[in-house]
Amino acid sequence: MPGFVLEEPFPLARFHTTVGENDGKHFVVGLNSLESTLNSGSSERLDDADFVAITVQGEGFKIYNTTDQKCTKSWTTPPGIAFVGPATHIDGGRDSDAVDYTYAIVASGPDVAKNEESKTIWLWKNTKNGDNEEIDRTVKSFDERISAIHVSPSLHSHVIIVSESGSIELATKDLDRLTAKQKAQKNTNIIWSTVFVTSTAHTRPCCIPSSMVPSMSTIVFTVSNVAGSDIYTIKLNYVNVERRSIDVLASIDLSLSEKPVAFTLDPTDGRLTVLGAAGNWTVWRLQLKHSSSKKVSGSLNEHLSIQLNGYRLQDDALGNIASVVPLSDSYVAMIAPRTAKNGQIEHVVSVWDVKYGTLQAEQLIKMTEKNTFNKDTCIYNIAVLSNSHLAITVSSITTKSTKKNTKSSKKMVDTNSLVMLCPYYSEPVSLMAAMGKMKQTVEFMGLSNEISSEENIGYSRSGNETVSRDFAFHPDEDSDVVYDKWVSRLEKYQKQETNTLSKLMAENISGEDFSKIFFEHVNVNINAKSTEDITMNEASSDPVHAKTEEYRQIMESRFTNTRKADMELSQFFTSNVITKCFQQDQAKFWPVDVILYLMSRSLLRSNYSDKGIISSFLERKEWSLIPIVLEKVHDIPENDLVTLIKALIVLYNSEDEWKTRFSSYMKMIVDAPKNDIFLQHSLKRINAAELPIILETVVNWLRDKSSNLTKRSNIVDFANSILDIHFPTLILEPKLQEIALTLRELVASEIEVIDDLEQLRNILGAYDRKNKHATAKRIERQTREQDAPVDELTKFRKKNKGKFGGEQGIPVYRVEVFRF
Repeated sequence: MPGFVLEEPFPLARFHTTVGENDGKHFVVGLNSLESTLNSGSSERLDDADFVAITVQGEGFKIYNTTDQKCTKSWTTPPGIAFVGPATHIDGGRDSDAVDYTYAIVASGPDVAKNEESKTIWLWKNTKNGDNEEIDRTVKSFDERISAIHVSPSLHSHVIIVSESGSIELATKDLDRLTAKQKAQKNTNIIWSTVFVTSTAHTRPCCIPSSMVPSMSTIVFTVSNVAGSDIYTIKLNYVNVERRSIDVLASIDLSLSEKPVAFTLDPTDGRLTVLGAAGNWTVWRLQLKHSSSKKVSGSLNEHLSIQLNGYRLQDDALGNIASVVPLSDSYVAMIAPRTAKNGQIEHVVSVWDVKYGTLQAEQLIKMTEKNTFNKDTCIYNIAVLSNSHLAITVSSITTKSTKKNTKSSKKMVDTNSLVMLCPYYSEPVSLMAAMGKMKQTVEFMGLSNEISSEENIGYSRSGNETVSRDFAFHPDEDSDVVYDKWVSRLEKYQKQETNTLSKLMAENISGEDFSKIFFEHVNVNINAKSTEDITMNEASSDPVHAKTEEYRQIMESRFTNTRKADMELSQFFTSNVITKCFQQDQAKFWPVDVILYLMSRSLLRSNYSDKGIISSFLERKEWSLIPIVLEKVHDIPENDLVTLIKALIVLYNSEDEWKTRFSSYMKMIVDAPKNDIFLQHSLKRINAAELPIILETVVNWLRDKSSNLTKRSNIVDFANSILDIHFPTLILEPKLQEIALTLRELVASEIEVIDDLEQLRNILGAYDRKNKHATAKRIERQTREQDAPVDELTKFRKKNKGKFGGEQGIPVYRVEVFRF
């Protein structure tokens, strides 16, 4: 089960505009989620969840509904006007008299003087019941060049204006009055800024504790630089509303070897990511503490560094073209162009976890206009929406050809932009989820994954994979002697495993030689039994079922160890062996004995195969092994389970013998371990033609009263998942009406049985409690006899039960050793 699911992007809007050559340096099409100054606990914040604000350079602003992909509001701007960044839109709420605010910083224009560029803000105010024709635009001028406008959820009637020189102003929403201001710094240029709100420890953690600033305080985070210097200053500015001041909470200097392209900040744990122009992506941890003078001092410690190879993050003419955005739970999304092996340009959306530094998900944006978006230079933008969607823009820029005798005051360029939405679902990142993505991370970073290469050590392998092997030593030996023996034994085991892997990974190795070398390494003898000696029982009528039973008996009886215990195989060794077994373009190479041995020892994992274990078996059409895989492999992704269902339906429609096998295979899929939320996302791939076959099978299962309660619960859960996703199809499709009526009758009969059983609760309650108590006592007695050590402490507790020193103090415990 993956920790992050990134679905395929789908288009939202397209734009074709002509802008000034220098205007593209700011952006072409910008994105923003709708801001809100309502309380975080208010239900009204859900109103802006399905909307995205799109700013088109040279055209205007638009608000799109991501549900039906329609434009709900738009503001048209005069031609030739360029803006510094995407417009900021504040949603006022549901009330009819609520006012929406839209802010845009004017970078240049035909009627804008040179000394007024980036010093003017256009403001639109409109009510919910007003239309676009009645919108009045207000022009506000400022003394300094403006870098960005931010909105804080804790400041309901103010906005924050950050200038390029480093000054920060707190202004009212209508920009009529300045409440607080922090003076600018000399020779300072703001590179990036953001705003976040602190929280209390019991709601969610924050990198700034409440002992430094009050909870629900607004912090303005800025990154500034002096021209020509590689020192970047990080400032945390505290907006003190009561004193009407903006104070510097902490200032930290950071030296960067590469020119930064983009920044992200996670205020929960203080993770700052810096994406360099040469592809070095560094994650820093922010730490604040009180100094002796009662001031706050801060430090940035490098957490990890990732080198991205093959990516173009900056352009000489357009500047920074890549874009990153932080997600919840320590994830960061990035969009950037990548050069493929065939020389083509790929537009890649990737999601990384910045806690462990692994690639969690990746999607390629497929363009219909390949000549436009693959030939020309593109600039990218990405934003995260509150309805679990990533909004993405890809804009290609083509310089217009002009005649030599034509005089133009401003050089223009043609732009083609595509806005896409990419749904995602995530769970908090864990160490196990990160370790499962290390192989993809190495490929993404462009590192060699060969066994002989050392640059992948620390990423996809440790270099000492045999460290988990058992090692016996004498208790009388000195610790130094034991350590030296352990190191020498570790080096010996590691050398053996490396030599075996190099033989197994040879290109021209046959299946017989592969199996022979493998079983010699794991110290296993193969009992050469003929298939005639294997009893088939009643399964002989179906050849596929008979082959499955034959494989089961092979797993039970064919493999015998030459030593007492199984050899410990490292994850690196096992994953490489499985990858070799399922390598492409080698249909004749199929060491099935190795696969059966790994499954018999529960060593087969879905992520060890490049395409996934289910897809690998489907390519070889090994249907007799699929039931064993569903039993033995417990990490099959839900998307692969749906792929298996679709493959079974194809066989159901094309071959008559599979009409009888479909139900048994489908039941094994339903009983396989899975996550219901991930399964619902994957079941969207089932179309209307495939749905009746699945529902008819579910109806037949529900009619069968012989299945036990555990298996029946799996059926009900699967039926709930598929009905939740495809309920509109069930209602609208005439072919499914009869199935819907049957399901209703079955549900009604189930409810009647449940009601009858519920009436027995009080009658049988006393017997149930007595049985549970007796079972618990029996288990406790067995556990005490088998596991608990009989020592003086145990005797003392038995004697003084219920008194001081009896059940109190340190309980009896045991130590269990886990190997990873």
